[in-house]
Amino acid sequence: MANGIDWAGYGFIPLGHNDGHFIRGPGVFAFVRRQPDDERVMLFVDHADYIAGAAGPGHAAWAEALRLGMNELHVFLKPAKRIDRLLIRGHLIKRCGPLLNVLEEAATPDWERRWRGVA
Repeated sequence: MANGIDWAGYGFIPLGHNDGHFIRGPGVFAFVRRQPDDERVMLFVDHADYIAGAAGPGHAAWAEALRLGMNELHVFLKPAKRIDRLLIRGHLIKRCGPLLNVLEEAATPDWERRWRGVA
């Protein structure tokens, strides 16, 4: 994929990890560690109505992602509808297994996962 990164069939735009404030619209975003050999590891994936306000230091997973070596933010801007973003997020968690999402899910009680519709 030219000028982009493919994550499970979706074309993401790679940015510096502090560049989320430039994205003033909805989409799916991922905290990513780019390794010296250019291999990338997705650490966390989420969605937002307004990426500029969500994909930065105020996010609950930000500090842990930095600790794990996050140095890129990847964004997928095509899905404007919340339901589409949620479906893509779920697909990426299943296909890419981002560590922080997997740990978050493991810590969530079964009753809450059923209530959210993800069990």
